[in-house]
Amino acid sequence: MQFQSRIIMAVLAWWVLSWPGSICGQSNRIAVRSIGGAAEFYHTGNGSVFYPRGFNYIQLVKAADGAYGESALFHEDTHDLMDIDDDFQRMAALGYNAVRVFIDLCRDQHCMTDEQGLLPDYVDNIIELLQRAHQYGIYVMLVMNWLPDLGPYSGPAHQWCASNGNFYGGNCLVMSPEGVNRYALFFQDLVRALKQGGAPMENIWAYELRNEFYVEYDQLPFTKTSGMVTTANGKSYNMASATEKKKMGDDAVVYWANTLRNAILDEDEEALVTCGFFTPNEPNQIRENDPRIVPFVAARLYSNLDFFDIHAYPGFHRFEIDAQNYGINAYQNKPVVLGEYGTFLPNAADEYFAALLSDQWQTTACDYGVDGFLYWTWDRHRLPWSAPDDPWGGSDEHAFIGKVLSPAFKPDPCKDQLADINVSRNKPTLASMEWESNVSARVVDGNATETPWIAGSDPPQWVEVDLEQRYDLESIQLVVETGSEEPHFYTHQLQVKPNSGSSYQTLKTFSGNRVNFEVLSYQPDDGALIKNVRFIRVNILDAPGWAALHELTAFIPQQRGELDVPQPPVLTFPRPGLDPYQSQALTWSNDEPNLKSELQIATDKTFSQIVEAKNQLTGMQYQPQTLQNNQAYYWRVRQSNDHGDGPWSVTGILSSDLTKTQEIESLHYTVFPNPAGDEVHVRALGNERLTKVQLIGLDGKYHEMLSPENQNITIDLAPVPSGLYTLRLVSGTASEAIKLMVLH
Repeated sequence: MQFQSRIIMAVLAWWVLSWPGSICGQSNRIAVRSIGGAAEFYHTGNGSVFYPRGFNYIQLVKAADGAYGESALFHEDTHDLMDIDDDFQRMAALGYNAVRVFIDLCRDQHCMTDEQGLLPDYVDNIIELLQRAHQYGIYVMLVMNWLPDLGPYSGPAHQWCASNGNFYGGNCLVMSPEGVNRYALFFQDLVRALKQGGAPMENIWAYELRNEFYVEYDQLPFTKTSGMVTTANGKSYNMASATEKKKMGDDAVVYWANTLRNAILDEDEEALVTCGFFTPNEPNQIRENDPRIVPFVAARLYSNLDFFDIHAYPGFHRFEIDAQNYGINAYQNKPVVLGEYGTFLPNAADEYFAALLSDQWQTTACDYGVDGFLYWTWDRHRLPWSAPDDPWGGSDEHAFIGKVLSPAFKPDPCKDQLADINVSRNKPTLASMEWESNVSARVVDGNATETPWIAGSDPPQWVEVDLEQRYDLESIQLVVETGSEEPHFYTHQLQVKPNSGSSYQTLKTFSGNRVNFEVLSYQPDDGALIKNVRFIRVNILDAPGWAALHELTAFIPQQRGELDVPQPPVLTFPRPGLDPYQSQALTWSNDEPNLKSELQIATDKTFSQIVEAKNQLTGMQYQPQTLQNNQAYYWRVRQSNDHGDGPWSVTGILSSDLTKTQEIESLHYTVFPNPAGDEVHVRALGNERLTKVQLIGLDGKYHEMLSPENQNITIDLAPVPSGLYTLRLVSGTASEAIKLMVLH
């Protein structure tokens, strides 16, 4: 963004923050209330329910040490405001209202701090993202994964723990007095920096203290077998007692969370504070030999966190297992958000099956009282390539998953959008051999990564599925089990037959080097269906050891329907809230080929008063013909293909007098430009007339008192000093107080 534009955006954001409340003296933060004993999110400004639906917004790239896991969002050399704007436009156009953003996925010198503390440029880039979110009505959860290495944060804490001798590693930061103090210092520094930099605080949905909280039982103090240890809460625990060790971990999360929440509220009294948790490992064991203990139940029962962020992914076990371990069955005291869920590449061969799995998972989670959903992730999060354990991205394949899960296409978050086309799930199976609990039924249990069938002997071996009736299949997919990420030579022979008395027909033989979780897919080259199939057999003819297979899935034709329409286009000029408009051509973009565009320009946000409408545009630009001075216009675009019309874009604003400014948002009025120079234009929406207009300074002085009886007026601000004002507007039964910045 150009320097002048950034300054104006910062002034606007500061102006919002420095004003004691918005319209009617109220702020518009997200808060939590209880209705009939059930907690829910709501907007404090108007009381409406806030149901978060969106994405984890993260872009992981290769770090300087060659490892993946470093976020590109906020570094000066990789921060791209236009990319963020593109993505937020698409999310908003699809009806999403929330993102979960990691602010600290970085290392050492390439991070958000130096030896003195937070880096101003890094914080500025976080603020820019928040400003874009504000423009599109998106609320942001700011997530910490760890404390920064540099500056007055984790370094001094680890030094203290080293001298104390009772705490080590991550336990130092969440259990020791110095670790908790340094955590609190960081969050207070962060909140102050955001406020001082002009961040739109009302669009911070919540501060997440840690992406996923756990204590490490293989590190001090849990490895002690005798003596007493005093933790940050001032209590001492007997290290010879397993019961006291568990209580120490439970008490740690409660004290840590409550202390950090209090520290944040000291700087931002309206803030919501949460913490993320992956699924605890009891009462159902889902991870073997995991030293990480997740004290979620203690946090749920005893902490002052405002809500809870749980993480659970489909394709491994039933959501019921996660819900039991979290203990959220029938829990309504505070909201519970599914802050991470999504389909990993091994669990789905294409975007349809990925969307299907997450669609069903989301619907099931609703049955357990989950109050919001954030898919992992919007972009395929390892760039420029993906690892086998990466997720399908919401933006993959022209945002197919983004469309399926969106409020625009799935208005009821608790109702399946896609029909299940996997006809092999939980069907009867047989195998040549089975080793212990690794039975053949595992190849159709829906868990493509954790529950393989293992023959217990070398090839040749086979496993067979009975579909129980004949189907015309579109494709058959196998998930390979090798037990290694190193390639090894395998031969998988795929066969089908229509009934038990007939002979198997070989469809394809897959021979080559395979890695664990690799997906092998068969679909006829001519696009024809695989006719009349009831039995499917996989013969494993070559393997370096015992024969095994993770999953076999058989699919009838996909039922995509309207979901193959184009994704929303991005308005590239003028971008909402960023670009001035001086009669240039309007432009938009989409990465799908051969689209036709429909454009509308209107004088109202509901597009009931359209002044220009164009259909079947083959390009992605248009020169308006009829726009007049001193008039605000709204514009939007949607695109079509052979499957129909896609969703409308976000709404942009046009005015020959709109110069690098934002429009005031109001249900009843249009006010522009803002900040204003020597004049400001006011228009009552609908057919109402402005009956009273008052411009009031911070000192209570009235600078203008008008009774225009017109729908549109222009106020001369040349005699008015630069500063912050209230513009009080009355028309018919509507009355609003709107903030206005005057800059000469």
